[in-house]
Amino acid sequence: PMLLPLLVFDYIQLTIQQGIVPESVYGFAAYGFLLAGHLGDYRRGLDFAQRAMSLLDLPENKRVHARTTMVAHWFVMHWSRPMRESLEPLLLGWRAGLETGDVEFGVYAANGRTLLRMFVGDPLSDVAAEAAVYADTCRRLDSVPGERLARLFLSVANKLMGVPQDPAGLRPEQQDA
Repeated sequence: PMLLPLLVFDYIQLTIQQGIVPESVYGFAAYGFLLAGHLGDYRRGLDFAQRAMSLLDLPENKRVHARTTMVAHWFVMHWSRPMRESLEPLLLGWRAGLETGDVEFGVYAANGRTLLRMFVGDPLSDVAAEAAVYADTCRRLDSVPGERLARLFLSVANKLMGVPQDPAGLRPEQQDA
């Protein structure tokens, strides 16, 4: 966390020196996160996040789609825009991560979508079903942190619905063994 501002400023400095490259797009979203989430400058944070999102339409920026979308829509946009507007972009970020091999940030986009769906009041049964899909996909992709987060959100949704929890935390397929 302490290095994040330094890394983001390096992205911005390199962009100023060398021009816009795909990593710049992610840098713009991350700078928006610093402005909105850490400095409370929501308007400028939103401006940078929106600029980053507008650059994702360029084919050369496809490989940074998942990470840019995750940062812009999970960490920035909700300060100034209705959370519901971030649900579809985060789903697209999940898919982009799977398509481009940026699984880590695709998984984070999916988990961000799950959390925001709970916040906007989507039916918990739908949220839980989607979280279960993300958790299973993460397991198949060997994304341990992503699976843990998806299972955590699945557990929260289930608890809110009053679904009994397995105290051992076993997945259904483990219980049959």
